[in-house]
Amino acid sequence: MRRSWPKALQLFRRAAAQDHRRSAHWLARYYNGDEGHPVRNGLALKWLRLAARLGDAHSMTSLGARYHNGNGVRRDYLRAAQLYRRAADLGDRWAMHLLGLCYRDGEGVAKSMHRARSWWTKAAAAGEKQSARQLKLHRAR
Repeated sequence: MRRSWPKALQLFRRAAAQDHRRSAHWLARYYNGDEGHPVRNGLALKWLRLAARLGDAHSMTSLGARYHNGNGVRRDYLRAAQLYRRAADLGDRWAMHLLGLCYRDGEGVAKSMHRARSWWTKAAAAGEKQSARQLKLHRAR
């Protein structure tokens, strides 16, 4: 079967309109320029916000990264940390890692190496290699 992005987008839009979170997530990825498609930032944010609101952990993490870096939105470390926390609570290991970085740097949360290591430990246990590296760099003193 041949790939048909126009047909796929039509089906994703129909499903997302019925609150199907993974469809909204894939629309966000498409408009974010993933897989070589042209970037349409406004549409990417629209679908990313919907997917995050519907409980998609990967979308929460991606939206948090946009707030953290000011990518298409006003930089907001507090909002980024909140989104990372929600995604981490749903088991997203990259969100756990990023939340650890927020605690390390005091971005959106009170600075705490203890909490940073705690989140990196959870992420490393879930298989996140970057967190294992951070734990080695920031051993408890």
